[in-house]
Amino acid sequence: MLSALFSRLATLSPFLRRSGASFALRFAGLALQLGASILIARVLGVEGFGVYSYAFVVALLIATLHGAGFGFLAVRELPVYLVRREFGHVRGYLRTWGGLLAISTALSVVAVLGLTAAGVLHLQIAWPLVLLAAIAQALILGMSAVLNGLQRVIHSQFIETVLRQGLFVALLLGLVASGLVMTPTTVFALSLAVSGAVLLCLLWYVRRCLAAETGPVLPPPAYATRPWVLAGVSLMAIGILNLLQTSLDILMLGALADHADLGRYRAASRGVDTIIIANGIALQLLEPILARAIGQKDTAGAQAMISSSVMVSVALSAAIALPLGFGASIYLGLFGPDFVAAAPVMQILVLGNMLAFLCGPVAVILVMQGHERLVLGTAICTLALNAGLNLLLIPLWGILGAATATATSVVVFKLALLVAVRVLTPFDPTLWTPLRQRLRSWRG
Repeated sequence: MLSALFSRLATLSPFLRRSGASFALRFAGLALQLGASILIARVLGVEGFGVYSYAFVVALLIATLHGAGFGFLAVRELPVYLVRREFGHVRGYLRTWGGLLAISTALSVVAVLGLTAAGVLHLQIAWPLVLLAAIAQALILGMSAVLNGLQRVIHSQFIETVLRQGLFVALLLGLVASGLVMTPTTVFALSLAVSGAVLLCLLWYVRRCLAAETGPVLPPPAYATRPWVLAGVSLMAIGILNLLQTSLDILMLGALADHADLGRYRAASRGVDTIIIANGIALQLLEPILARAIGQKDTAGAQAMISSSVMVSVALSAAIALPLGFGASIYLGLFGPDFVAAAPVMQILVLGNMLAFLCGPVAVILVMQGHERLVLGTAICTLALNAGLNLLLIPLWGILGAATATATSVVVFKLALLVAVRVLTPFDPTLWTPLRQRLRSWRG
């Protein structure tokens, strides 16, 4: 039986095999992450969980500003340089990114110190901790993107998800078992310590992978700074807008509602994050492969990868979305009885994200084709829609209003980009193309 199973797996395409391995790693990391969230919620309660979640989202937002978009750009640029054996550009790219990261870190420290002294910034978790967490997160995301660009996606996911979350859960359980009184600040500081250890591991592995790709003799660095910065700024803005699109509800609930409601909402959105991660597995594998295919002007090969990606992403997302949608109360009960009231919130968010995923990897395709400014403009418009709906609906419906605003804006964003892909590119990112091909093969 095992030999038959392995023979069957060997017949799958490399993309599907990598997707399976990636899903297994992501699922393991996600299980650890959910376990940590449930443990934190149980220890801190609804309000404490809201305080911790709000500071965590703020740190993620600052982290997206630090790398000037170079982490996102690495997935598009590095595969092309490796194919062309332009190793000098690889070195120049990494040096430029490091310099920009140092500058942005210094500016953020000055900005936070100034705003804190002026009494503008208010967080229950100390700002130095939040800022350090943002810097560590920016470095981790950047190093992971470099590994993805070097075709080390599976290794990157293991370090970033399984290793990082496993270490965090182990230390968290140890502190709880020791009887230490846990506060949002304690948990946040523990997360920061784990991030530092994971970052050291990533830095070591990136150096090793670069040596394997470029050889022992390193060429002098070559620079294309202006195109990198222009593209990176656009991608950074897209990343910020995407993060705001998915986290604006958390930020606005933190401003317009109490921390207890925010804690309930965050528990529900954590469940929906599992669907987003499942969808992102196929996208993460698609990006470097698609960059190579487009760089080689292989339109047919690129379309095949896009079709495989959307099939995998919808299948994985649906496998998680259906149980979460119908079992929302059961899932939220794991966090504690005070969280169950957010079940309708989870169901609204699940429905909105599944409708968006059916549009396919539209943003990835447009960015790979050089239309990042169009993606940026669309993201700005839908973010404005999201903010307006949140301002209108949160006072009326509370956390249900926040969920409705977020789900609506996510669907509108994907539909607008789908129209752009169909008009500006030769690709079809939806399920229609692979399903039509399957129907033809069955009929034949």
